[in-house]
Amino acid sequence: MVDVKKTQKIINERKKAHINDPDIEKKYWIPLLNALGEDEDDIIKYLESLDDDIASWFSEVYEEVIAKFPSDKMEKVFHRINMM
Repeated sequence: MVDVKKTQKIINERKKAHINDPDIEKKYWIPLLNALGEDEDDIIKYLESLDDDIASWFSEVYEEVIAKFPSDKMEKVFHRINMM
């Protein structure tokens, strides 16, 4: 199950971080991936429900999400919400 509150918190913190923060992966990307959970269908539903502002932040972890869930369904959701 996607931890919606946690993903929102991580994204809000990421918005405030410096673009060249050397710890982006450790502070934001890994926690964001963990907050998405393990259920691909839940993640797809969540990503499809996001507004553009929030969805755009998932582009940073696109490759990691696709590596974790290498399916056509996941690829399509990223295409649909214009994150590639």
